[in-house]
Amino acid sequence: FVKSTELYKVLRDFGSNLLVVEGEEWRRQRRIAAPAFSDRNNRLVWDTTKRFVDKATDSWELKKPTIIHDVRKDFTSPISLCIIAKAAFGQDISVETDITPTGHKLTFGDALSMAAKTLHLPLVLPSWAWELRESWSKAKQAHDELRVY
Repeated sequence: FVKSTELYKVLRDFGSNLLVVEGEEWRRQRRIAAPAFSDRNNRLVWDTTKRFVDKATDSWELKKPTIIHDVRKDFTSPISLCIIAKAAFGQDISVETDITPTGHKLTFGDALSMAAKTLHLPLVLPSWAWELRESWSKAKQAHDELRVY
């Protein structure tokens, strides 16, 4: 199967990756990325997902009735962040993690969530511009906090 790399040309600005290359370069990058998709990591993702869903549904049972207005915002995004936190950073965050460790201004979950929502800002904002808007300043704090975690 050969994909149309032309569809992904906008991503080339971020560097060479599996989406934008083909042939021998694709095979090389696939070998590099393969360990991230090992049975051990797949098990970690499965276990983390199951634990998150179990905790979420348990909390729903305690707070009847439960209404999810936006599945992406209320469920899919939090579960994705939980999995990324565990698989990539070794951090356990749950549905209701609200402990801010000493030396931090944000919880790990809040920092990860905000950084994920504002992932584009470090690519487009010069360092002096972060303070021009309160929302940008908060985003910078989240990105900085995530680096410290």
